[in-house]
Amino acid sequence: MVSGDNPARRQPGTTEAITLGLRQNLAQFMLLVAVNAFVGGTLGQERTVLPLLAGEVFHLDEYTSALTYILALGLAKAATNYFAGTLRTGTAANRSWSRAGSSPSRSC
Repeated sequence: MVSGDNPARRQPGTTEAITLGLRQNLAQFMLLVAVNAFVGGTLGQERTVLPLLAGEVFHLDEYTSALTYILALGLAKAATNYFAGTLRTGTAANRSWSRAGSSPSRSC
């Protein structure tokens, strides 16, 4: 594709045109860069700072500190998912499932 060409593509079933290119989607691209930077920083801290902190402050060995980190992260994620699910109850997205005749929590 030649630079400057920006064909408008249509999403099936909609009237909105999709625009391609970094310049047109700069906000989304910068958000992606920021999220990746924060994830990289978090992983870097987990691998460098956490073992030192666990060893000197809490007197834990490296193996125990890694397991503690995984446990704390898992518990925080479980609590966040639980509360996000309770907030979702009664929203427009939930009502659209009931109009369709099925439930997102229904097992097959």
